[in-house]
Amino acid sequence: MSIPNETEALWHALFDHCEAERTGTFFLACADNKSGQIVLHNGQILGLTYAGANGDGAAEALNRAQGLRFSFTAELIFPLQETLLPEQAQALLSQLGIAEYQRAESPASKPQTEVPRRSVRIYRGRVVQG
Repeated sequence: MSIPNETEALWHALFDHCEAERTGTFFLACADNKSGQIVLHNGQILGLTYAGANGDGAAEALNRAQGLRFSFTAELIFPLQETLLPEQAQALLSQLGIAEYQRAESPASKPQTEVPRRSVRIYRGRVVQG
């Protein structure tokens, strides 16, 4: 199955925002009037929803979407019905091809330092420090 160029552009933008550890929401819409969101906090995917599906199901639906448009609103954490655990978010990024994208974007390997991650709590669309 070939992925439409618009969806591939979305995944590349998502990978870039994850690597830059950005916080905000991608708003998604396609030609058949389906919509969704991808919510990030410090580069970690909190949730992905599209056309009534969440997580992997939403990613699969997006890979078939035609005429996809998207925008990113920084610092806005859109409330989601279902959130992903950090392991689920990493698995989703792997499934979408972040490793191949990173190799293609930066052929020279650079040393990376491990930064401890804090858990995030969301209440009414806002990050709550715990």
